[in-house]
Amino acid sequence: EAERILPMIPRVCSTMIGKAVRSAAANLVNQAARSGRPVDPAKVYIKACWSTMGPMGNMKRMLPAPQGRAYTFKRKVCHLTVTVSDERVATKRK
Repeated sequence: EAERILPMIPRVCSTMIGKAVRSAAANLVNQAARSGRPVDPAKVYIKACWSTMGPMGNMKRMLPAPQGRAYTFKRKVCHLTVTVSDERVATKRK
């Protein structure tokens, strides 16, 4: 369901979250196949998903400017963690 909804969200982060969800699901299917307990990729659910501040919060970068100057800007960085499971987790929707 998340793979269907995420591309329709008009935010830049939705593509990155979609990649992380697909990667986590593929890792679960691969690990389960190696352990002899195959998992159907359609039955994978998102257990938890959160974002935390990256290594430096905001990385300071320089942008070349006219007359030999340099403009500074901050590149925002974060860590994205996605936990998936093959069991459905009961949660309350608000």
